[in-house]
Amino acid sequence: MVPSAPACATDTNPTNPTNPTNPINPINPTNLTNPTNLIGPSMRSDASTWDNRIFMALLSPADQQTLRDMFADMTETVTILFFTQTIGCETCTETKQILNELTELTDRIVVEEVNLVLEKERAAQYGIDRAPGLALLAGGQDTRIRMLGAPAGYDFMSLVDAILAISGASDAPLSTESLELLAQVTEPKSIAVFVTPT
Repeated sequence: MVPSAPACATDTNPTNPTNPTNPINPINPTNLTNPTNLIGPSMRSDASTWDNRIFMALLSPADQQTLRDMFADMTETVTILFFTQTIGCETCTETKQILNELTELTDRIVVEEVNLVLEKERAAQYGIDRAPGLALLAGGQDTRIRMLGAPAGYDFMSLVDAILAISGASDAPLSTESLELLAQVTEPKSIAVFVTPT
């Protein structure tokens, strides 16, 4: 998926998700299912200078508790392979903070950082050719779910939904009819979803 927007600061217009000075909360504190306002704080792009203490939390206490409740039903550990690079990635630091805040909410989410430049073979193994890129594993098995770009704005809830779905915590299982239709698929298929903030 494409990044929702470049890293930026804040202003007083929370209603426009394309505004590059939108607030930096990843989810709307009044509605978890409508995360229109994660665009990203002003952050240094050099991942080696990362210090979690200098950044304001993206998730409010209320949002953190909502997510804890959602993650409480997880039965499988989800490993997120986070493909990043130090130079030339505007949203890698933002992505790292988002993922770090998720891991603080449950021990069922594990993030493994992979250097896209230094570990090209591993990146190729998962079909990742740009940073930031995410590959989701459940119980150590590849789910074939990939996300390209920062999981910001509406993409944040897409990431959360994917985590819930592959961890056994989703409350929206496929219908019997859907499962029967999927059983008729005999060849590997790739589904790509392209997202733009506009």
